[in-house]
Amino acid sequence: MTQYACNIGERIRVEGLVGLPQSTKSSVLVFAEDRFRVMNPGFELVIPHEGMEEIVTRAKEEIWKIGSIVPRYVGERLVFDVVVYDLDRVPIIELSNLERGLEALFLTVSSQQLMHLAMEPVGVAHGGVKAREFAFALRCAALEAPIGLQIQICDLDETLLDEIFDALQDTCSTAV
Repeated sequence: MTQYACNIGERIRVEGLVGLPQSTKSSVLVFAEDRFRVMNPGFELVIPHEGMEEIVTRAKEEIWKIGSIVPRYVGERLVFDVVVYDLDRVPIIELSNLERGLEALFLTVSSQQLMHLAMEPVGVAHGGVKAREFAFALRCAALEAPIGLQIQICDLDETLLDEIFDALQDTCSTAV
């Protein structure tokens, strides 16, 4: 298996893992989310005992701002949903929204004194953000991260991880 790793300055240690964030041992997981939280990635589909009309009404009442961090628990694990998608727009994500979401994530992680997290490449799967753009946004947002933060970027697509880490190596201080 290919090993992916690099440091972003002295602040962040980034590693890549072929797999899903929930397959890691990290106690903090990070997923991308939309303003209405209808993408809501999770470990199991929970179908409420209400009709679709009630679900849509409730979703419209709970509109989150781009850049919001929505915490939830799945079992014992803390999950941060990073609101970066806006389903009312085309394209549904802009690079500035991704940067804002990652900055907010790192500020939240710092304020909670969390040092390890596993995340999907936020914004890449559904929004059309390219691997290089994700790497750039991660690098820019790193200024808000606590020193010593360790991130595992997890995806099933090894080619995507290759692209992300090739782009990160252009800006990272060291690569393994």
